[in-house]
Amino acid sequence: MTSTLMILMLGMASVGLHFVTAVPMEPDGHPNWLGYPPSRQPLRGSPQDLSQDLQSGTLPFTSSSTSQPGFYPTASQPPASGSSLSKAAAIPGASGRDPSNSEVWHSWEPSSMERFQSVSPLRMNDGKTVLFRNMNDDANGQVRQRIQEIFGPKLKWASSDEMQASFSDPWSKNLWPFRRTSRRLPIDGVESPNKSKLDIHITSHGNTAKRRRSAQGATILDKNFFAVWGIPRTIARKNEAVLYGAAYVDPADVGEVDGSIQEFLNKALADAQHAPR
Repeated sequence: MTSTLMILMLGMASVGLHFVTAVPMEPDGHPNWLGYPPSRQPLRGSPQDLSQDLQSGTLPFTSSSTSQPGFYPTASQPPASGSSLSKAAAIPGASGRDPSNSEVWHSWEPSSMERFQSVSPLRMNDGKTVLFRNMNDDANGQVRQRIQEIFGPKLKWASSDEMQASFSDPWSKNLWPFRRTSRRLPIDGVESPNKSKLDIHITSHGNTAKRRRSAQGATILDKNFFAVWGIPRTIARKNEAVLYGAAYVDPADVGEVDGSIQEFLNKALADAQHAPR
């Protein structure tokens, strides 16, 4: 009887040992019960999210290179016939989340910003791109109106006086897509004053260790804000980049802006899916 009891106890201890050793451990010795990589939680937009429904997709590009902005299709301009990229894949919601978006998403932004594909800092090749500030003319107003169609009426713009006072040429170049990650918006048909074809990029500027910002900031530079850029599709000497302005969203309006973005992208997806093939 005693020997049988001892055998049972040893067997239970062995099972318990195998159970504990099967659980991955953190560097500090604590068991990692959920099986995440050591000391890390699953990132926003991680591969776990790739199986989510079409409504959580991002805008893909026809070019795989991020060294310079290549042509990309939009809802208003699907790929040409015969293209390897289908019309449904030409707009947001068709290809699943982009895991790289987790690197650029900020908590103060509408979460639907993740549906715009992120672009690594661009490269200037052999020429310098001139920063051209296009603040008050009709072309600037037209671009802002198209951006407003995506974000809705609650997206607010810094005044011309604020832009002139705060966004000097050398300093602004610290913010543009040649030096930081950006997102490209599904807006096509925009040209610079010298007739260079432009892609519209948006960069996000929130609170950092170097620059303290908040939703209650007194000036545009003290707020969490977006800078909107027109970047030449061909990066070459004398091609002009355009700063179209800086915009922000009040915390109370984040939900409404998020809904506007979702509605715009979902409609673009539906239109593309029903377009003649």
